[in-house]
Amino acid sequence: MPYTPIYHGIMPYTPIYHGIMPYTPIYHGIMPYTPIYQGIMPYTPIYQGIMPYTPIYQGIMPYTPIYQGIMPYTPIYHGIMPYTPIYHGIMPYTPIYHGIMPYTPIYHGIMPYTPIYHGIMPYTPIYHGIMPYTPIYHGIMPYTPSYHGIMPYTPIYHGIMPYTPIYHGIMPYTPIYHGIMPDTPSYHGKIP
Repeated sequence: MPYTPIYHGIMPYTPIYHGIMPYTPIYHGIMPYTPIYQGIMPYTPIYQGIMPYTPIYQGIMPYTPIYQGIMPYTPIYHGIMPYTPIYHGIMPYTPIYHGIMPYTPIYHGIMPYTPIYHGIMPYTPIYHGIMPYTPIYHGIMPYTPSYHGIMPYTPIYHGIMPYTPIYHGIMPYTPIYHGIMPDTPSYHGKIP
């Protein structure tokens, strides 16, 4: 399938691929992949398949997410029951949670989530739920929030480069960017 590569770093980066062969950041298929983000440190973003990988995996094999940047990344969530990624599935893993408890980088549930990033590597929070989502980024690398919900959305940008968050739904979503690099995702939804 066709895809649109997005590059925010020193080396090429291919973000979204919906097929059955390996690729970089987002993969929805059945082949293993090892995406690498080559900026200051390697970074592996989103994989949804059936082989192990790093930051986000929705499949049936265990994985170990690793954030390799200059600064630690500690997303903070203030909701009903914080957790330090919990997974209720076939194998243990960290970042993806499909339930009604808050969690960090990817949330597929019914409570709001607010990841906060203080570093110099790219950050891509994705939210698939029905409550507002407010990613905040304080760094110097690109930031691409994606929201898949059902309430109106109001992106706010405080920086010196253009920024376009991705929104797929109709619930309120307020990404805030405080950095000095461009961020260019897209919007697919309803803006009230």
